[in-house]
Amino acid sequence: MTSMFFRRPFGSSALKLAGFLGVLGVLLPLARSVEAAEFEYLRDPLYRDLDRSQSARAAMSVQDALETQPSGQTFNWSHGSQAVRGGVTPIRTFKIRSGHYCREYREVVRLEGGGERERQRIACRLDPGRWIPLNG
Repeated sequence: MTSMFFRRPFGSSALKLAGFLGVLGVLLPLARSVEAAEFEYLRDPLYRDLDRSQSARAAMSVQDALETQPSGQTFNWSHGSQAVRGGVTPIRTFKIRSGHYCREYREVVRLEGGGERERQRIACRLDPGRWIPLNG
């Protein structure tokens, strides 16, 4: 699937970070198996008060957003009757020396009781539709 975000221009800050991440891009497949990364969401601190199905929905939403959303456009998700919901906003896209695409993104989780958690991360695309976070 060709995604809209691949047509976005790369900024100079992305190019600086790409040099640093180029080394990580080469080591990334060796450092962590894709299978282990797929279930990392079960231990993710951002999802600590969510049940297994809510955590899975949130993690799938990150994958969907990074694969399909242009930078700046939020992918919103909900689980159940919107008791738990959130959003994923890709911020920028860049390509590292290894040839992998990476995206910086912001993720927000809104809890049933009104609490909210958010973080900003970078993930790199190993295969179509498969993004692996590089930082916590």
